[in-house]
Parts: sequence; structure tokens; C-alpha cells
Amino acid sequence: MGKNLDIRTYTWMQGGLSWAYVMDRLMKAFDDLGHNTYISSTNGLQNNSTFVTKEKMLKSVLELQNFGAGKRAIDIDITYTVPQNFPKRFLPNSKHKCAIYNYETTYWHPQWRKYYGLVDFYFPSSEFSAEVFVINGIPPEKTFVIPHGIDKAVFNPDIPPVKLKTKKKFKFVSVVAPHYRKNIDLLLEAYCQAFTAKDDVCLVLKTKIYKHSDG
Repeated sequence: MGKNLDIRTYTWMQGGLSWAYVMDRLMKAFDDLGHNTYISSTNGLQNNSTFVTKEKMLKSVLELQNFGAGKRAIDIDITYTVPQNFPKRFLPNSKHKCAIYNYETTYWHPQWRKYYGLVDFYFPSSEFSAEVFVINGIPPEKTFVIPHGIDKAVFNPDIPPVKLKTKKKFKFVSVVAPHYRKNIDLLLEAYCQAFTAKDDVCLVLKTKIYKHSDG
């Protein structure tokens, strides 16, 4: 577009959830490119973010008073959330309403279909997710695969590999949240059916352990 854009997000920004991390890094990247970024959170702040701070959020609140119905229009209004939240996540007159989302299965709740028209562009991060979008009724002309980037300070050839406490040669790795939708139980069942302790393989789960009181 050849100019500094006004880019807004109203999304989940707290905790270690991947949605929050992706949006934190994405908005920082927009800011580093010289665009004007405005951030509103549905649930507070990340503990370890150096970009989305209380000061940044308060500044956004003040500056966003200049946008909205009958006022200046946001160029890109982007969120990472489930379709049922779309009605609450965009300013009415934003020029381009965009949504990032991914899903593990081919079936979406049928009630989500009534929210599809609220978004101009969808950005799944994989071809699989894009196929799921289209299967469930998202117009293919609105669907664009944009893979999540990487932090080169963390992922680069000079970073020494993690040494796992195993002598097994072949290692399966699953990075997964302990959510029922992730089907960790089915993963473990399938692994145990396919292999035994005698096989030269191991399964590594990178996840979190929650107490029952954590919900």
C-alpha cells in the first residue's frame, strides 16, 4: 500500500497460549516496519512480553478514540479467535477485517457459519487448516495461507540442540496443550499400539501440567 498503516487487534493477549504469542509477535513486527499499531486485550497481558505493555495498551485506548463509526477508519483490523467471537472483535468501519485461526479437525460447529461474512480475509497457517476452512464454508477466495514465522534468536543453526534423556535413535515429538481437542489420550494409545519398549523409538511430549483447581 506504500504508506504507514493503522493496524488494530482486539484479541487474547494473556498467558502462554499460542494465540497470544502469535499476536504479540505479529503486532511487534508491524510496529518494527513503521506501521501504527493499536492493541486491545480480552484478558490482560502476557507476563514475558516486552512489546505489549500496560503503557502500550493505555496509549492504544486513547488513540483508538479517533477511530470507529463516523471517524477515521483502521486499515487492518486483525484478530486470532474462534468465529463465534467475530461480532465483538472488529470496529464497524475498519477497511479490512482479518482473522487468524487454525483447527485440528474437519468439522466446525454449524452455528459458526453465520459469522463468516463478518471477515474479509482469513489467514490459516497451513494448507491443512485452509482446507478445513473451505470444507466448512469459508470462501476460498477469502482464504490465504500465511505460515507463522520464527524467532531467529531462538531457531537458528547456531543454537545447540536439546539433549533428551534417551538412547533411542528415532524420536517422535509432539508440542501440544493439554486440551481435550488435542487428543493426547489418542496419541498415547496409538503410540503404545504401534510400539513397545523394545523398539528403538521414543515419544516426547512438550506440554503443561495443570492442577485440577486451574480449570
